[in-house]
Amino acid sequence: MKKLIQTICFIAALTGCIATRPDPVWLPSVTPSSNQSTNIPQSTKNDPTVPFSTPEAAVLTLPSATPVPLPTLPVLDSDCLLGTWVVTNLPAAMSASLSQSQASMTLNDVDGQVFYEFDPSGAMRITFNELSAELNGTLDGREVTVEQFLNGSGTARYSVDALAEQLALSEFGGQGIQSSLAINGQVLAENQVPVWRAFSRGAFVDESGAVTVDEPDPQPTDAEQGDVAISRADADCSGDNLTLQAVEPAPGPAVILERVQ
Repeated sequence: MKKLIQTICFIAALTGCIATRPDPVWLPSVTPSSNQSTNIPQSTKNDPTVPFSTPEAAVLTLPSATPVPLPTLPVLDSDCLLGTWVVTNLPAAMSASLSQSQASMTLNDVDGQVFYEFDPSGAMRITFNELSAELNGTLDGREVTVEQFLNGSGTARYSVDALAEQLALSEFGGQGIQSSLAINGQVLAENQVPVWRAFSRGAFVDESGAVTVDEPDPQPTDAEQGDVAISRADADCSGDNLTLQAVEPAPGPAVILERVQ
């Protein structure tokens, strides 16, 4: 009996007589014309009795990507530094230096020039050409007129950190920068400005105590002479324009320069 049932099931499977649904109706394949839609009607999409041919997959061609250039990082070009430069914002730079250390003083007049020179060998020179400044203000409750005079030059070795856009200065030396300070016409101090300070702060009246009434110091201290090994300054050079601003060992005012040769 079991064998008979298996035989009947096998025959039924071959003849399809055990299917519980009607035989599918096979439609002839039709190639759509150019104006004939190939979309399958929504009503027949899920009907298992309506077989259909899947249209050939369309080849999707994407437009070629246009390469996007990477942003250019600003760098300091060492070749741009080469040559001789003159400071063009002396009054503004000196006023900025005063505001950090001698807020009671006001810059009244500036005369003379300051030059920077950069050599391809890595040598650098700063020259104060009879720079004088007159300041008015109050010291210890007294109205005073301060006159500062700078003359001479100093040298250093410079290296360029292109990505940081900085100059590193070292090996300070040179002939020396002579400074004199007078208050109300009385000369209180004559000394030599440390070269690193000249590069760092422009050797203007600053926190070193140059402007004082009670205890003038005609000789710079060891700290003022400075065993500073390295000074750093932010630098931005483009064409005939250069901006320097000391960051180490003491922050200084922005110094704007223009190429003279």
